[in-house]
Amino acid sequence: MPLTTIEADGINLADTFAFTGTVTGAGAAGFTKTAQTTTNGAATYTISSIPSGTSELILFGNQVDRGTSTSTAVVRLGDSGGLEDSGYTHSVAYSYENTFYINAVSDRTGLDFQLYDSVCNFTCHCWNITGNTWIMRVHMNSHSGTKYWVTSMCEKQLSGTLDRIAVVDRNGTNFAGGTIQLWYK
Repeated sequence: MPLTTIEADGINLADTFAFTGTVTGAGAAGFTKTAQTTTNGAATYTISSIPSGTSELILFGNQVDRGTSTSTAVVRLGDSGGLEDSGYTHSVAYSYENTFYINAVSDRTGLDFQLYDSVCNFTCHCWNITGNTWIMRVHMNSHSGTKYWVTSMCEKQLSGTLDRIAVVDRNGTNFAGGTIQLWYK
């Protein structure tokens, strides 16, 4: 028998349901998802062809491995002129083992997401707030090697309309594993 209203005692989710019409609010909440990109063998991985009018980005990193203990990796935004490597003024707040640190504020050539040699998972959430101005926020945790938890945030003014996002090893070292995927709307 079709269910037209929810009873006061709820729904038995073990039942079989048949839906008619349009089901909304499910899935990726209006986001378009790119294919996963493997991060192994290059120092920069760029996802391009982001359509103009995009107002929100979420870049997911899974098991991203830099394979080096020198410098850090960053997220960069770009436009038709390429990736921009300045204008990411921020500090990095992170925990290492049982200690908490906050770095001095500086332009760090991208928004930091990975420290040193830790394999990590991260999200970089970006919002277009006006014109070519974006707010970027990263959360990262490592789960092998040195244990880190990182958060960083900045405002980035692009010189043109955003059409790409990338992960970049600041030292120029090739990434050694993991995947990234972009959701945008």
